Amino acid sequence: MTVLVNADGTLERAEVNGQINMKSFLTGNPDVKLGLNEDLTINKDEQGYGNHAQLDRCSFHQCVDLREFATTRILTVRPPEGEFSVMTYQVPEDFPISIPFRLITVVNDTDVNRDIDVRLKLRCELPINSHAVNVKLKLPVPKITTNISPQLSGPGQTAVFQSNEKCILWQINKVSGGMEVSGTFRIIAPGRTKSSRLELGPVALDFEISNYVCSGLRIRFVKIFDRSQSLVPPSKWVRLLTLGDSYIFKI
Repeated sequence: MTVLVNADGTLERAEVNGQINMKSFLTGNPDVKLGLNEDLTINKDEQGYGNHAQLDRCSFHQCVDLREFATTRILTVRPPEGEFSVMTYQVPEDFPISIPFRLITVVNDTDVNRDIDVRLKLRCELPINSHAVNVKLKLPVPKITTNISPQLSGPGQTAVFQSNEKCILWQINKVSGGMEVSGTFRIIAPGRTKSSRLELGPVALDFEISNYVCSGLRIRFVKIFDRSQSLVPPSKWVRLLTLGDSYIFKI
């Protein structure tokens, strides 16, 4: 997921690039049928309806049979052993995407004889039954910064000054849907000038969200058939995952 948010909170860009990966250890070359959203539309020339999922620029592995896909949205896969990408896709730029995080930033740097105070408030816009883990925010600071003094809103959070990269790394173990976390950071930068403010930001966000995808793509079922087309009881695990590839907040 690639997101760029302006300093006033407006969304400048949001892009979703996704894929369906499969890891198979099956023998005997069975067929695996994957059922996707029945109301899924591919490319802008298809007519969709309601709050359906829309995908663009789809490509499929050579082992995928698409003969049923146009009418039933079922992919028939004869998988090679190991892990591979069944399908890659993008979400159209004009499709409304609900971004999972919002950030409010307040910077107090009016007096150059004092340290810079930065307050960050991160709000998780996920459904309340979802959560993100391994959340990391990186805030570049002026090159003359020597240290920071952080105040964090709760447990499960750490903040350090990475002197080699001249940035603050704020790490949060878990953020649930509807939850807000905040941090106040005093940036100790002796001898700074007004232009030092230009070196502050933007904030880069990294995260991992399980059982949630921004594209709306769903896997309705996974079925395995042997060469006689008899249904084989599968040992399967379908995992949904959203990752922040380039998630940037201007400040």
